[in-house]
Amino acid sequence: MSIVDVKIVLFDGVCNFCNSSVQFVLKRDPEGRFRYAPLQSEPGARLLREHGISGIDSFVLIEGGRAYVKSEAALRVCRSLPGLWKLLALLRIVPRPLRDAVYDAIARRRDRWFGARASCMLPTPEQRGRFLEGADRMADRMEARIAARPVSSAAARAAETGSGDARRGG
Repeated sequence: MSIVDVKIVLFDGVCNFCNSSVQFVLKRDPEGRFRYAPLQSEPGARLLREHGISGIDSFVLIEGGRAYVKSEAALRVCRSLPGLWKLLALLRIVPRPLRDAVYDAIARRRDRWFGARASCMLPTPEQRGRFLEGADRMADRMEARIAARPVSSAAARAAETGSGDARRGG
């Protein structure tokens, strides 16, 4: 697969809805056509600058050297998924201003409806190869921060006895 065939999804790494959307696509993309980076990561910010995008804080698709935002990005991702998900791309017949108005309404409320995280998602070891260079380093830094957190005395006792999860406190 050449770099032109790779599609890059930039997403809000602290948005639960965006993270769930990335997990949804990851599960339906066994061929690995998509690569990912949080908007907050070094590669995400660099790609936004390179494509002259500002003011977008939810979802961007870079495909064939072009950047797509909002409903166009989401529908292009659906078009690349297997099965019936491709049919959602038919919504492209709806005029973009109307599609984007619906997209914006959901985007404005996504944190209220689905919540937000204090930090970007951590890809699993199996998923790391699907994240852009730099985004995976961000995950490494976050894992190191989590591991370095002080452990409560109950958690320390649990770790000594081998019972429970030391990070959760039992």
